[in-house]
Amino acid sequence: DLRAFLTSKGVIVEDDIFIHFVGLVYFKGKPYIFLPRNSDLNKFQQYSIAEKEKIARELMSSIHMYQQSKKNSIDNRDNGEGFIGEENLTLIISLLDDFNLNGLYKRRSKRKIYNAGKINWKKTIHSFQPYPSDNSPLYLEYEGVSKRTEFDSEISKIHAGIIYDISKDLGWLTYSEPAYYESVLNSIGRSELSEEIQIATIKKELDTIYSERDIYLLKSISNYLEKNSGY
Repeated sequence: DLRAFLTSKGVIVEDDIFIHFVGLVYFKGKPYIFLPRNSDLNKFQQYSIAEKEKIARELMSSIHMYQQSKKNSIDNRDNGEGFIGEENLTLIISLLDDFNLNGLYKRRSKRKIYNAGKINWKKTIHSFQPYPSDNSPLYLEYEGVSKRTEFDSEISKIHAGIIYDISKDLGWLTYSEPAYYESVLNSIGRSELSEEIQIATIKKELDTIYSERDIYLLKSISNYLEKNSGY
């Protein structure tokens, strides 16, 4: 039962009557929220599921903010499977918040083309001979740049799989409507690569991007995969 599970994790000992713990525990696929000691449980029991989720979301957000404060720095490492420690909580909330704000990862690329696309004047001036003109040089040929945005790259599929897995159990931490994630993620497939190859793919992508947001996101995805796979 839950008590035996908490005892096995060292949260309580055999003779304990009270649990000195505030936070979230997952046991047999269900979340158990432990509220602060002076909470009015009788009032809490009367709330709807949506109201209970809102309170739980605010509690976990408060714990997250407390842990992020340097002056309140505490040692709260992950205690094992079933527990969300400081580091894992930060990572999960970060991934969900980023997805809610920016959506799935989009791969952006550029390629060189001729006589089409946006003109690259520096390359054109150095590579092509202009024709005389009354007012300015006239270039009949030019080098251009074609920009492409991929919404279904392998990285996007990896990202979608992670958000889907997290949101099934923990999506309510940052978004009150559970069906939101499923409806958004249904349009993209999932990566069929092994977790080891997924990590290698992410690290290879990191060498080609410069956006701070993309770098932070891919490092977070890689971190999640490494924790999840044990690599």
